[in-house]
Amino acid sequence: MKLGTFGLSGACTAWLLLSGCAATLGRAPSLDLPNPFAALSGGTAPDRTALTATDLRPTWISTPASTGPPRNLAGPDIPLGATTLPPSAAENQAPPGAKLDVTPLTTFADGDTLPSALPFSGAYTRIVIIGHLWEAPPSQDQAKSTGRADTPTPMPYAERNRAARYFFPDKYDVNLSTKFKIGDYEETVPLATLTRVSDQNGEVWLRDLTYNRSSFPWFLVRDRTVPNVLVEFNGSRDYESGIAGAALQVALTGIRMVAPEAGVITTLSANATKDKANAIDRVLGRLFSNKLSERHLSDRDLNKWKPDGGIAVGLNLPIKDGDWNGTLRSVGTWTINFEAPRPSIFSDWYLCTTPAQGQRCKPNFSAAANEVYREKDAATILAYPLIKTSSGSLSIKDHLMQQSWFNNARTSMGGKAEADAFTANQFCADLVDHSVKLGLNASDANLMVWAVIAGIPAPRAMATKAWDAQKCKAAISAVTAL
Repeated sequence: MKLGTFGLSGACTAWLLLSGCAATLGRAPSLDLPNPFAALSGGTAPDRTALTATDLRPTWISTPASTGPPRNLAGPDIPLGATTLPPSAAENQAPPGAKLDVTPLTTFADGDTLPSALPFSGAYTRIVIIGHLWEAPPSQDQAKSTGRADTPTPMPYAERNRAARYFFPDKYDVNLSTKFKIGDYEETVPLATLTRVSDQNGEVWLRDLTYNRSSFPWFLVRDRTVPNVLVEFNGSRDYESGIAGAALQVALTGIRMVAPEAGVITTLSANATKDKANAIDRVLGRLFSNKLSERHLSDRDLNKWKPDGGIAVGLNLPIKDGDWNGTLRSVGTWTINFEAPRPSIFSDWYLCTTPAQGQRCKPNFSAAANEVYREKDAATILAYPLIKTSSGSLSIKDHLMQQSWFNNARTSMGGKAEADAFTANQFCADLVDHSVKLGLNASDANLMVWAVIAGIPAPRAMATKAWDAQKCKAAISAVTAL
């Protein structure tokens, strides 16, 4: 076949296979591929229906009444050189006071507005993420909470023909993540990752959604603790080798295998959580370097905390992969909140005004702490894991036995009452100080003193009443006086 012959007939045949549109002589055909940055090139974007995650928002999120016709979220595309021209006819049709949604792919609503009835300072809390995602068909709970029982529109697995995949390989990636910075503690949590690769090797789809996450470490809330929450959406429509979604999952698995886990954030684990979060951020940055991005940043005031409040983050995606200016549909929402405060890491007693089903709680710190003291167990406290790794865990007892000041004080007791009482007094003071510097509150520091005295055999040569020293007696009295 001659090249000229292919140019007249073969090209038309190939174009029909690729786009379904007839090519005309004298004009190069254009492939109808979505352009996420049409506004920068002067193209015209199709209209989009104004969609949010309203149907799945918690009840505390209000929905304002419509004040005009449905919004065109895409808006008219304006070349950069024409930004000083008078408004177009389409723009003049907008009602007075019309609003502009600059993050149409994500929604963000704050449910914490009133002062909290519970004090967080001096207590522990942790991150809680609850997903309200569309199911097919919706569950009874979802239908009841949203008032809708209809089945959501399926996002299709649309295949392209072989010629299209060969000549025009395509790759589509979406990721929604939330990042937390709370003092020295950092956490990055991917909420949704969707990938589609269409090339000469075939079609590949990956859709990974997070529903509920609560297995985060506890952290102590201090007077000036202000959690910082960043919600970030990244989307790209550029062909690159590899599958971002699969690569992300492999990277996350590897990071979690080598990163130590902690039941509570202490000076032993804070840097590890920061390294883990930074590692995940680097992976996300590499996989979504060419991107469309939407970000929401919020400081959380725990003095306004509500058990059914928090941040509601919604995700809207186009029905057609990567068609950012096309019709959007709600995927669902994630509620990002913090657990009710608790006075100790060694017990599941909480602070609350109205207990949830199965929850053990009291209305104030003192009452809840007294319940913890009634149930205290030295073996449980000493065995509490400060860090967990793939090779084992480091308990409180293990950690203390590694401290030189701890061992030196115990071995220096020789049976002389006055000298041993002085040593014991300094030992208990150092133990309280060490516990607080680790990141525990005063109540748990006193519980650690009690657990060491009650749970670890005293040195054989120690004077009988050495533990009656002032600092030791004060710590023990604090956790036994009910």
